[in-house]
Amino acid sequence: MGHIVCFGDSNTWGLWPEGMGRYDKDTRWPGILRNTFDENKYLIVEEGLNGRTANEIDEDEPYLNGMDYAEACLLSHRCIDILIVMLGNNDIKARYGKNAEQVADSIEGLVKHMQRVLNEKQPEPYSVILISPKGLDERILGDGTFDEESIAKSHELGSYLSERAKKAGWYFVDADIPEVGLSCDGLHLAKSGHAKIAEMVIEIIEQISC
Repeated sequence: MGHIVCFGDSNTWGLWPEGMGRYDKDTRWPGILRNTFDENKYLIVEEGLNGRTANEIDEDEPYLNGMDYAEACLLSHRCIDILIVMLGNNDIKARYGKNAEQVADSIEGLVKHMQRVLNEKQPEPYSVILISPKGLDERILGDGTFDEESIAKSHELGSYLSERAKKAGWYFVDADIPEVGLSCDGLHLAKSGHAKIAEMVIEIIEQISC
């Protein structure tokens, strides 16, 4: 049995703003993957953390740095058949001061680091699926965490990540489409958003598994 590792932030963890908690396991997009594939073929590993970034240094919350945690995560879940990474919406917070291209560079650097770890420590082959997250809308504004530039950057990110995925040979999913809905806060996925992302990812996994 191989593992599918879903590495991301609160939209992988399944934060549910309306419910002030977490979507149930059957609603979260990794949970939908779990319900789709035979458990004897794939074990779906949910590695979502609220606030996680690709590699930002946050003195108040240093554990949010995805780069620092990546190696331990991957080595814990070997043998990995498919690595899925969806990050970016925390990296565009106003306090980090990065443009969309710089955020894409950070995500690319993280995924390449993860590949190096697997290439060195895991003899079995694996595939990478990179997901560009759903962009933000104006409902996220208010407390200064995100600003108007953050919203613009969130919608620019997909084109940069698509280029990098193509060059690296990774599968790519663009979640910044109308069918991927957001909840009331303009940041976190609605149930329909989780369902649509799962649908797109399932299609790629089926291609990989053929």
